[in-house]
Amino acid sequence: MATTSSGLAASLGRADGSVTLDELASHVARLVAAVSVPVHVDAERCFGTDAARLAAAVDRLASAGACGISIEDWDPVRADVDPIGVATERVAAAAQAAHAHGVWLTARADLGFHRTIDEALVDEVETRLACSRTPGPTVSAHRAWSRRPT
Repeated sequence: MATTSSGLAASLGRADGSVTLDELASHVARLVAAVSVPVHVDAERCFGTDAARLAAAVDRLASAGACGISIEDWDPVRADVDPIGVATERVAAAAQAAHAHGVWLTARADLGFHRTIDEALVDEVETRLACSRTPGPTVSAHRAWSRRPT
């Protein structure tokens, strides 16, 4: 089962991106207790910009019972995706914490939600995904499109 950040926020009467780590961890714990399937959590930016905060968020969600966590490269404060180097560092920090818990990490490249989809964008997304892959069995990379690329 996978959670949705926008769905949780909407159920609280709020906008996507407004849920706190405490609220998400509580939601995950309730879901894990209610179902008999693994739960993968949409953690948006994973509640941090530095390695310590990213790791703390992964630790918290893993402790709540998540089997997987996604991390996005979209920065709503800047209204843009992270530069590739920043995105790669963030994924590596989250991946290190995920590995420690045996939790799957999905690195999401969100350019397709926020820019016109063309060949150059597809190439940039592929580069981001390649940079996000870290050694170890528990990291995958995922493209996010608002519509199918042409």
